[in-house]
Amino acid sequence: IDVKAPVDSLPQSHRTAVAIARALIGWEDGASLLILDEPTATLPGEDVERLFTVIHRLRARGVSILYVSHHLDEVFELADRVTVLRDGHKIATMPVRELDHNGLVELIVGHSLESANASDAGEAAEPLLRVRGLSGDTVHGIDLDVSPGEIVGIAGITGSGREDVLGLIAGQIARDSGEVTLDGTKIVSHQPRQAIGAGVAFVPAERNVRGTVGPMNVRENLSLCDVSRYFRGGRLSRRAEVGETKEWIDRLSIKTSGTEAPIISLSGGNQQKVMFGKALRLMPKLLLLDEPTQGIDIGAKDQIHRLVDSASAEGVAIVVSSTDTDELVRLCHRVVVMANGRITAQLTAGQIQTERIEHIQLASSRGAP
Repeated sequence: IDVKAPVDSLPQSHRTAVAIARALIGWEDGASLLILDEPTATLPGEDVERLFTVIHRLRARGVSILYVSHHLDEVFELADRVTVLRDGHKIATMPVRELDHNGLVELIVGHSLESANASDAGEAAEPLLRVRGLSGDTVHGIDLDVSPGEIVGIAGITGSGREDVLGLIAGQIARDSGEVTLDGTKIVSHQPRQAIGAGVAFVPAERNVRGTVGPMNVRENLSLCDVSRYFRGGRLSRRAEVGETKEWIDRLSIKTSGTEAPIISLSGGNQQKVMFGKALRLMPKLLLLDEPTQGIDIGAKDQIHRLVDSASAEGVAIVVSSTDTDELVRLCHRVVVMANGRITAQLTAGQIQTERIEHIQLASSRGAP
């Protein structure tokens, strides 16, 4: 990390690293409590391991650690006791040794979750999305096709180029070269109205920075991309806008005090559902999802995965960029792995396994075959 760079110019993973480093300054002077709130949400695997080493070292010195996380594997690796909260109430406090993964899930969501994996996409149809020679920022000349109803995952460690692919496809990031077409229509850089009109919906990462507008309420955030449908006789019909917002709140089970509630008053998972509603109400042909469940609880994660499944069943072409390899295994019919700005591997059907994806990511990042 360039220590002279403004923090807001750094990727989210590097900002998190800076925040953790700041918190750890001065521990030699005898601090007694460290509070970590979702510290690994945006960290690549190797940085997570470094953080865990520090936590174990501090624990050995007698430092108390309060660790908030939605990643259950981290709870089992680090914690002695776990307290489960649901809807603002304490559900239980138990020694971790008395729980297994399924038992903890049931405490968190109130019921068991059926395990699921992406079903076979069937025979590949004519591609709806065609990407040829796409270059820009950290990406160098990639090709990608996605068919109607197909869910394609993009994997890669931080800095692999994975972070920029969806922005390049949507035209949010300037392209150096390459062409993107959706159902025969070219998607042009820096023309969001044209991209939306062609059928592109983009749910970006970092929802508080790029996904939601903090000063606006739920209704305004949900309808922001297309208010034209509410015009009646040249005037905006608030009744129509409120009515549709209520429908989406019910459809997506968004927990909110109402359509006029400030978006920042919602939990992370419910803010994410508002972003999905904003995208799905456009009836897109292509849905681009960047870290779609980052920093949300396991119940909201399951609901969002089901929304993705439903969109796929309706014929929407979907591309998911995620650092959560379990999520890619759960959702995707096909996964491409990136390193050094290029696609280095493609996995299909039975090849899509967490261990295989992670192995290829790390091997590719070292320049190994």
